Amino acid sequence: DSDKYLTLWERSDPKKRMRNGQTDSGLYQLFFPAYYGFEGKERDDDGQEVASFVDEWGYTDIPKSLAYFKQMYEDKSGDLSYRRKYPIDISDSFSITTNQNTFDQKKIRQQSQHNKTIDIVVRGTFYWEGGIKDTHVVFKPEEEGKWLVAWMPPEDDRNKYTTERGQRSPTRDFCKTGCDPFSHRATYQKGSDGAATTILNAHYLYPRMKKAIVCHYLARPQHPHEFAEDMILQSVFYSSHILIESNKFGVIDYFHKRGYDGYCLGNPLLPAAQYFKDLTAGRRGIATTFGDIREALIGMTQAYILDYVGQINEEEYGFCPFNEILKDWRHFEPDNWTPYDSFVSTALSIAALRRPKFEPMTEFSGQANWYKAWN
Repeated sequence: DSDKYLTLWERSDPKKRMRNGQTDSGLYQLFFPAYYGFEGKERDDDGQEVASFVDEWGYTDIPKSLAYFKQMYEDKSGDLSYRRKYPIDISDSFSITTNQNTFDQKKIRQQSQHNKTIDIVVRGTFYWEGGIKDTHVVFKPEEEGKWLVAWMPPEDDRNKYTTERGQRSPTRDFCKTGCDPFSHRATYQKGSDGAATTILNAHYLYPRMKKAIVCHYLARPQHPHEFAEDMILQSVFYSSHILIESNKFGVIDYFHKRGYDGYCLGNPLLPAAQYFKDLTAGRRGIATTFGDIREALIGMTQAYILDYVGQINEEEYGFCPFNEILKDWRHFEPDNWTPYDSFVSTALSIAALRRPKFEPMTEFSGQANWYKAWN
């Protein structure tokens, strides 16, 4: 299991030492890329060997050796076993070699490597200002915080809502949030985590951040109501609608009882008429136990990764600085969703970006059919 070795590697980072001067594992990272000391042969245009990459003194011609492996990577595109055997970056060493990867591993690896060059994620806590519920949500950086935040909306777009018939609804449409909850207190520290992901669909002040993943929550509070309150905090701060996995109804019910019903989306995969009919009937969220819905969520995630993850063009990379999500994408198993809370919440946030589609009406004979289409 490559995850075990990756965990050991991460715990051995000499830049992250405990007070006694040691790393968490007591070991130290040491990595030599494949092009160091590689005694391959430089070849001419006809493929003939003309010179070694190592000189008579044992020194490697790094640029030529590195260029050789990059060319081999290109020639063996998709062969992760070769990259794992001859790594030029430490992330290559942990490449998954199975042929059953659900998502594009090259794009995920590109994003992971790009994330090493940026430092924009802040861990912290959302809370009600002054500790008074239903006021304003604010963010405070904290080492033990449950949220990872990479972008916050401008002040004018935070905490924006309206109230109608005792229920609040967001008045901004820049962000969408997906939520994979837990609801059984008896399984505390034994079940999966609760997860939530917020995506910035588009913002006029940030045109290059289209479809950016900007906030991620992964924790298991002691009580499901605490998790549900956390989801309200995240949604209110980002003025974001939220799509909640409805198999565990507690979070949706909590939103309703707290007066935040208008934040909860229905199933966006439904035709518009059925979607609005469900909302009128009080049905919200999406059940991920059905095969067709699971296939749709996997398909939308595949498309998202291809379009918005990794290297987009020569100068631009995707905006997904959360390695927990990348890790779930790397190892995701279509037949076993339980360990992949970050995948589920992110897939739901991607689905939340979708607007319910109206079915074309083949017949129209006035107001009666118009009313029928919406009811």
